[in-house]
Amino acid sequence: MQNYDTFISYETKTGKSYAEHLKDALEKCGYFSFLADLSIDKGKEWKKEINSALESCKYFIVVITSLTLKSKKLKFLKQKNSQNYSK
Repeated sequence: MQNYDTFISYETKTGKSYAEHLKDALEKCGYFSFLADLSIDKGKEWKKEINSALESCKYFIVVITSLTLKSKKLKFLKQKNSQNYSK
């Protein structure tokens, strides 16, 4: 697993294009970014890859769209990220 500077969380139906544009812009500035759809290879264990990326990232960014607050994945990531900073 690679180390990431930023972890970008987004709701896939409404936020994916925003997240991809943000990733491209950040990488032009030298920040290596994690996006689940692009960063996790097929066949890998989703939760394990997400946890590893969260542990390595310096920044956690949420792309907020109309469906973001209803996302179960966001709730999981928020809880996991809070645990990382309470250590």
